[in-house]
Amino acid sequence: MRHSKGIGRLGGLALGLGIGAALAALAGTAAAEPVSPPDPNVAASLDAAAASLGSAAADPFSASDLNVAISIDGMTLVQDGSATATSGTGDLAIAFGADSQAIATGGTLDSAFADGVNSQAQAVGGSFDSATAVGANSFGEAYQGDLDSATVFGSDSEAVAEFGNLDSASAFGANSDAFANIGNGDLASVVNTGSAEDLAIAGGTGSIAPGNFDIAAVVGTGSTALAGSDVTTPGDFDLAAALGDVLTATATGGSGLVDILP
Repeated sequence: MRHSKGIGRLGGLALGLGIGAALAALAGTAAAEPVSPPDPNVAASLDAAAASLGSAAADPFSASDLNVAISIDGMTLVQDGSATATSGTGDLAIAFGADSQAIATGGTLDSAFADGVNSQAQAVGGSFDSATAVGANSFGEAYQGDLDSATVFGSDSEAVAEFGNLDSASAFGANSDAFANIGNGDLASVVNTGSAEDLAIAGGTGSIAPGNFDIAAVVGTGSTALAGSDVTTPGDFDLAAALGDVLTATATGGSGLVDILP
């Protein structure tokens, strides 16, 4: 062991002497040769690169036009481009797309998700509400109630569940509108199989004519389903279903009414 250590020391000394000699030779050569002036083109390129790096270091999170916004529990976590998201305590809001907007406020455990150019999702004024809007110019709103749900998958479409509890409105396909409002437990559903506008309304029409547990459903295109109260008369447990194209099913102005077409 001692012999091996001695060899190691000698090897290290020789290596050190060799490196020293090589450095001395390089120093002499450098001193003997004059330094040429820098190439102006190279200097300009280096200056530009330094400026670019300095700018990136100064603003590492500059906007990338992704149009994304995320807000949780009242705090904005991400905001990029023209998308906006606003949340309250215990709520979640996410928006994707240019000029998209998601709002979840005024309650507890509400969620709003908007995806698409100019899409809007709002869960406001209640608890355990959910609003989803997917598609350009889509709008989904759960408003002034608890356990309400509004869901849109389609461009230029709208779903609103408002002024009641346990209401559900869903619109699938372009040019679809669904409203479950002014009552409890109402369901409005549209599945548009074409391009003409569909409409489903379930529930009440005002404070003097609420509607509860009504169902309005459309599967087709160019069709309408109305269930619940009319302008003056409340209606509960009504069912209107338009299952086809260019149909109008009406079960309003009374309770327990049924109209299924064709």
